[in-house]
Amino acid sequence: MLHNYAKSVFENPKGHEHDLLLTCCCDKAMMSWHADRSISLMRERTGGQGFLGANMYGEAIAGSHAGMTAEGDNRVLMIKVVKDMLTIYMKNPEFFYNGEFIKIGDKNELFCLKTMSTFFQMIEKFKLDRLINKMTTLKGNGASNYDILMFETSDEIQELALAHGEKLAILHCITSL
Repeated sequence: MLHNYAKSVFENPKGHEHDLLLTCCCDKAMMSWHADRSISLMRERTGGQGFLGANMYGEAIAGSHAGMTAEGDNRVLMIKVVKDMLTIYMKNPEFFYNGEFIKIGDKNELFCLKTMSTFFQMIEKFKLDRLINKMTTLKGNGASNYDILMFETSDEIQELALAHGEKLAILHCITSL
């Protein structure tokens, strides 16, 4: 669903000028990861038959790897996603979820599309706030930008970028229903 959303935004970017590149970068990374994992599982499940030329798994493996290796498993691309998110946040904090935080008390609430939509937006906002707070603290303690990015917040950056992609996917999925 994220890929369909990214294609529609790319086709008609009006109103998405600020997040077009962000959406496309997220889509590319998540699609190539999904393709890689899918083809690996298919090849593993078929055993030696997976290596037959008729199955064309080799082409699929090569294609999924080609989608990832340009940026080193897309991790650098996801850093760009978060950099763009931080830029958007500095210009317009209202772009991200700013509503009430909900508490899911019953598993049946997970079947409510509005609850799921809010939940994914909350996860993204929580991870964004956590990253901003950690970066601010580290910068206040004299850490260099390089150390903050490469050593101190690398995991949080990747988690936030993935949360953003998942949020886009679920929101588009819900609006498509």
